[in-house]
Amino acid sequence: TGEEQTEEYSNFVMYSEAGSPDIIPTSNFIQLEDLQGGEIVGIETLMSDIIVFMTKGIFRINIPSGDPTNWSLVEAHPDIGCLHDRAIAKAPNGIFFCSKDSIHYIDSSFSVTSITEPIKDVYQTNATSNESTYNLRYDVKHNRLYFNFVPSSTSVVYVYDIGRGTWYQDVYKGYTNGFKHISTNHENELIAIDRGSGSNLQYVEGSNY
Repeated sequence: TGEEQTEEYSNFVMYSEAGSPDIIPTSNFIQLEDLQGGEIVGIETLMSDIIVFMTKGIFRINIPSGDPTNWSLVEAHPDIGCLHDRAIAKAPNGIFFCSKDSIHYIDSSFSVTSITEPIKDVYQTNATSNESTYNLRYDVKHNRLYFNFVPSSTSVVYVYDIGRGTWYQDVYKGYTNGFKHISTNHENELIAIDRGSGSNLQYVEGSNY
């Protein structure tokens, strides 16, 4: 298993011994040398590899199934960083994540594609002041990606239909403070938490199906 250290070891990935998740020898630390000074914001698996998202680069740790100790590390995309942990959404065949310029998709071959050209102006304009509120969530039931942030007046959620490759908007008029977070319950239904003082919950069911 692997996890990040967020304080002293912000540029390390550590992993436990096989079958012993509570035992992490000092030799089982992988140092990520990001020359641009980025920090780890998230870790996900893709195929048999581990993807480490940093603020100024994306690293790939290849782990052979025959001998996991014979791993290799490469900075797969040094010029693309990830904003934070809530800006990462794993889908069945790849991973979506937010950078400062776009929402990107990493496929199983580790190619990166931008998907936000149709909403480029909205995305980049708000990234300057609202990037800390950017939130991605994958909808398992309908194979869609939900993207939201705190807007100026109304709670707008941008929805990406992955199968069609198209964007549309849903507006939640009762949530004028915006969504603080979108999560998934045990039945894979999306639930939003209001950013307002009431922290109300609401099922994310749009009108544009």
